[in-house]
This record gives sequence, C-alpha cells and structure tokens, in this order.
Amino acid sequence: MKSLIVKFSAVIMLMFLVTGCWNSDLKTGWKTYKNEELNFQLNYPETFVIEADENKVVMYHFKEQPVPYFVINVYKEPIAEVTKKLEGKILGEEKTEKNGMDSTKITIFNDELKANIDTYYFEEEGTSYSFSCLNGIYDEICETFEFIN
Repeated sequence: MKSLIVKFSAVIMLMFLVTGCWNSDLKTGWKTYKNEELNFQLNYPETFVIEADENKVVMYHFKEQPVPYFVINVYKEPIAEVTKKLEGKILGEEKTEKNGMDSTKITIFNDELKANIDTYYFEEEGTSYSFSCLNGIYDEICETFEFIN
C-alpha cells in the first residue's frame, strides 16, 4: 500500500511538472495590469513600475533605470498604416499567431541593441498594439497579454 501511495504521488508530481501547473518560478508574486481604456491586460513582476498614457504602457524594473524594460505601444490606426512608417527598415514580415490571437510579426534591425528584433502587432477594432518579446522575462510578460473585450 505504501509503495502505491509513493507511485501515485510521483505520477501526480510528474503531471504538474509536465503540464506547468507547478513551477516555483512561474510568475510567483506577479501582478495584473489592466487598462480598460486601451482594452488589454497583462501580468508583470511585482518589482516593476508602470507608467501609462493613451499611447503606450512602459514598464521599468526600477524607476531609476535609464531605459524601459518593456513597452506596449498603442496606435489609433490599423496595422497596415503603422507598418507603412517602417518601410525600408523591415527585414521580415509574417502573419502569425501569438497568445491564441492573429498577429503580424515584423523583424527590424535595432541599432542600439545591434540585433534583429521581432515585434508583434495586434489589431482590435481599428487600434493596433505592438511589443517585442525578447527572451527571458520579456517573453513571459508577452505570454500574458490579452484583450479584455
């Protein structure tokens, strides 16, 4: 009987690990940012500071940090109009899916980072939203973005 309990416990723990239901560093202590005017929400680490206006949401790890850590840009126009402004800078463009939503992934070369950066563009009711999902914490924040209709 004891070995059956041990085996059962091992199977349950394995299921949690495989499905991602139990992970000690999986967004522990994160908060939810919800902006009803801009029609989206996402989760972020509790140590981040957020500044928002009608055109963007900026997250800093520390307020004294010289550059934003994560930025969501909001454009009051369709994606096609927004991306026209990037002509000549676009290295790649593809229709894709991100977080279960249709998106457009645009790749440009970032002079400051000296790297190609993928930026995801979403459109909801004529308004476009964009953000870059770099590795690490950026990607974890990106995964939580959703519209709140």
